[in-house]
Amino acid sequence: MPIIVNGTTINDYSPGVNVNGTAMQEVYINGTKVWARYPYPVGTTIFTYSWGPGSNIDGFRTSTYPTYPLAFASAPFYTQGGGSPDSTLRFTLSSGFIVSFYSQAEYGTQTMNTGTTGGTYNIFVGFTVSGLNGTNITLPGSGNGSSSFTVKYIGN
Repeated sequence: MPIIVNGTTINDYSPGVNVNGTAMQEVYINGTKVWARYPYPVGTTIFTYSWGPGSNIDGFRTSTYPTYPLAFASAPFYTQGGGSPDSTLRFTLSSGFIVSFYSQAEYGTQTMNTGTTGGTYNIFVGFTVSGLNGTNITLPGSGNGSSSFTVKYIGN
């Protein structure tokens, strides 16, 4: 149910609704939530990240994460290594965000426009392999050649 103020529909994403200069996150009427502010319009592609064997994946942690902080439930961290080959970087998406596309040169592609939002993922890089595993991913975790994935906001 949209909220209409003076004939103008209030979007479910930024800038949303302001009351006395304060951005509202949710609107309740008689105890029932009728509107919630979302970080992006539903269906928005947030980013695509690509890497290959022998590359350094630290740019994901130092550039992608700071550029799109609302997409992440917490800061990415290493479970192995520090960015260069033989490293594993773990990240968790916020609710409403999904890895909507994954491509791995050896194993092909996978498209996920539905499924569990949020979720935890691991980015792998080695001297000859790269890959991603985690929530909703069914392709093998890593393989020869380059990899990429896309994160999309599909709503809470």
